[in-house]
Amino acid sequence: MFEFLGLHFTAIIIFAAVVHFAFFLYLLRDRARKIAELKAFLQNVVRGLSRHSDMAPAASVDDQISRYIKDWEEALTDPEGSGAREELKRSGIKDEQRPYLETSLETKYNVVRTAIESYPLLGILGTLFAMALALSQGAPPVGDAAAAGAQEITHIIKSFNSAIWSTVWGLIFAVGFMLFNASVETGFDRLREHRIAVQEIIAKTKQLRLSADK
Repeated sequence: MFEFLGLHFTAIIIFAAVVHFAFFLYLLRDRARKIAELKAFLQNVVRGLSRHSDMAPAASVDDQISRYIKDWEEALTDPEGSGAREELKRSGIKDEQRPYLETSLETKYNVVRTAIESYPLLGILGTLFAMALALSQGAPPVGDAAAAGAQEITHIIKSFNSAIWSTVWGLIFAVGFMLFNASVETGFDRLREHRIAVQEIIAKTKQLRLSADK
């Protein structure tokens, strides 16, 4: 086992990075699906309002969700919008699927994001495995002692040269994933913010309903 790790740890790091990237892509697809569900939920709620925003065709899904939430809030606080409030009080509890309560994606994303920090450590660990293997094996003795010693030193130097690539690849993947995560992190943060905002507006709507029923 020790010999296998010493010889193949760089390949293990590369394989882990491929799996890591594939999981990142899966989370991005899941994020797109969940935010589409949230948009559809909000769209259904504000559809019956007499006053709602007209979305530009080029508006992003995040902008549309923010505008739908704003329309919902304005309808609840509008003193002349009693009809809209009544509609919202009925619509606000028709949320059997409750897409705004789903948090599993956030948990998975936090795990994948935190795993980026492991690559430099994996690289150093792979280098240590390879160095330890090289020092333990040495080189077979040939000829006199001086020649054997020289051949062993050459063998160790070559082994160290191979071992260092574990650290190199660990750093490459760490930097690469950090840059990639920086480009997608905003999307996951926006989804979390939307979910919290919808939870808050749902709570306000239900409070209005409870107050009206008293």
